This record gives sequence, structure tokens and C-alpha cells, in this order.
Amino acid sequence: MTKDDGFTIIVYAIMLVAAIFIGTQIIGPALSDLNLSTSGERYGFAIIAIVLGALLSSIIFEVGHLIGAKLGGYMILSINIWGLSIYREGKKWKFGFKSFEGLTGEVKIAPKKENANPRWYLWGPTILFLIEVVILLFVYVNTPSEPPFTGSSVPAFIHHSSLIFIAVGAMLAIYNIVPFKLDTINDGYQLVLISNKVNVEAFNELRRIDGAYTLQQPVGDIKTFEQITTLTTEVNLRAIYELQYKNEDEAALELIESIDISEVQLDPIMKARLYAQKIWVLIKLGKIEEVEKLWESLTTKTKKAIGDDTNLETIRVYFLYSGVVAKSIHESTYAINRLPKERRKKRKHPRFDEETKLMSDAIALVRQTNPDWQIALRKEAK
Repeated sequence: MTKDDGFTIIVYAIMLVAAIFIGTQIIGPALSDLNLSTSGERYGFAIIAIVLGALLSSIIFEVGHLIGAKLGGYMILSINIWGLSIYREGKKWKFGFKSFEGLTGEVKIAPKKENANPRWYLWGPTILFLIEVVILLFVYVNTPSEPPFTGSSVPAFIHHSSLIFIAVGAMLAIYNIVPFKLDTINDGYQLVLISNKVNVEAFNELRRIDGAYTLQQPVGDIKTFEQITTLTTEVNLRAIYELQYKNEDEAALELIESIDISEVQLDPIMKARLYAQKIWVLIKLGKIEEVEKLWESLTTKTKKAIGDDTNLETIRVYFLYSGVVAKSIHESTYAINRLPKERRKKRKHPRFDEETKLMSDAIALVRQTNPDWQIALRKEAK
């Protein structure tokens, strides 16, 4: 179990405790006050209130991202709430269901200016949620807790629903703002990442690149960074991928070797991806002995991270290493058989076509090294 897994379990445990508290201390008394007698009425009210509370907070969070992005100097590329997405594709806006990075939704952005400030974008959901809490508390205080003997019982339902909405929203807000890397990328973790100027530059460069792909515009020269952090390494990797696609392997190796990670605490997966790309360019340059020495120097965790990574860029590296250096048909087959599933999930991957070409190069090289192997990419399901 990694440290990130541990933080994720702790946060979910806190959310579970919060859910139990909501059920026993908020929903339970509400059911009694509202005189809901049948099981259907009680469960119906509880489920509807919880779902509406989660939906309201999800909308509030993404509207917060939207407003914060505008204040920070960004353009909106997509808005996604519970998988329902409005997104740009080229110059057109489209509507459909898409996956997202986050607990309840995601707003993708691209900087409109060089000094765009991501803090507005990342703090926006929390600020807007606090405004929501103030409004709902006002409603709670100014509505009756019990329905009258005669007249409408709606105010009493609103009274209790407002408190449930606050509680459910707070549970989701906890997940969003904790300053740790969880099973999805939350705002709290990103706020930690952009705590210095160079990381703000890297944050904006990553979104500039993704924005160019989304808008179907040339990416142009990718900025590279000498100061190494998790974010700057990710940007440098984007530059390395582009050099590999152009077959500029000497330049890619030079960039990789300029990245000194010996005294930097990087995200383990980012470190593994950097080593993986060094393996790729060394193989392409025919430096097999150097690859063998590099692989032997890696920790077991890093080797496993390279072998298990779901990134298209890393899968092709592990396939190439297994076929050309390790000459293991078992590991080569393992890597190539994982590819169709990951490609299906990443058809909208900004570098999908480039990675298809690089994987074809890898397959050709593995076949050349092992002419007796019967190895091929399985046909992808539509």
C-alpha cells in the first residue's frame, strides 16, 4: 500500500463517519419531526434529500471552478458534472457523457494569458460552498422544524432538507480540499502543488498543451524546466514525448539526462515514467547495455510501477523493453494485451495518434529482434 492509498483510506473513513453522523443525528430526527410513518416515506425522503444535496453541491463546486477560472484568466474547455459534459471539440461545443477526474465532476481549462492565476480556480468551489452554507443556514433558521396541524408541510421539509444538504456538501467538500493526493486529483492537492511560482508556470503550461489539443491547434514549443518538481517533470515528459514522436532521440536523451531527480522528492509514478522514457530512447539508440544497467539500478517498486502503469506512453516502453532487452515473450504479451483496453478508454487521448505510431515502431522492433515470436496487437472493440 502506498502513502497515497493510506491517505485515501483515511479520507473515506472520515466520510463514512460523517455519513453515519448524518444518518443518526440529522436524518433520523428529521424523520421524526416530519411525522413520516411508513418505511416508504422515510426511505424516500432520506434518499431524495441525500441525492439532491449531493447534486446541489456538485453543481456548486463546478460553478465555483467556472467562476474561479474566469477570474484567474482561463478559458473553459469543458464542464462535467456526474459524467454529463459540455465540452469543446475544435471550435464547436458538444454535449455528451464523458469520464472525469474528480469525485463529482471536473472543469477543464486553458490559460488565456501567461500570468493566469490558478488559485482562483482551485479555491472557487470552497468559497462558493461556504456561500451555499450561509444561505442554507438562513433557510434552516427561518423555517419551521415541524409541519403545522393545518396548512402546507413544505416549509418543514425545506427546513430539514437544508441541513441535510449542508451535511452532505460538507462531506464532499472534505474530500475536495484535503491537501493530499487521493484516488482522484482534488483541489487541495493541486493547491499544494502550485505553492511556488515554478509550479504555477508548469500548471499553466500543462493546460496550455491540453487546450491546444482540444482546440485542434498546433502545440508549438513546449516549455521545459530546470527546477524539478512533480509538475515540472510532467511538463518535461510532454516535451520528451514530442521529441520521441519526431525521432529526435538524441535530443530526448539530452533532456532526460538534464533532469536531476537524485535529491528531489517526486511523485513515484512520475519518477517511474521518467525512467521509462529513458529506457525507450536508449533502446532506440541501440544502447542495450546501458538499458540493462539502468533497469538493474531501479528499485522493485519503480520496476513494478513501469510494468503496471496504464499510460499509453509507458505501456509501449515496457513492451519494447520486455521484447528487445529482457526478451520475455510472457511480459511482452502482458504489455501488448493491456493496450486495447487502455486505448478504448483513451480514444480522446490528446496524443492518441502519436502513440499509435510509436507503438507500431515498438512492435516492428520487437518482431525484428525476435522473428520467431507470433506477437500482434489484438483488434480493438468499437
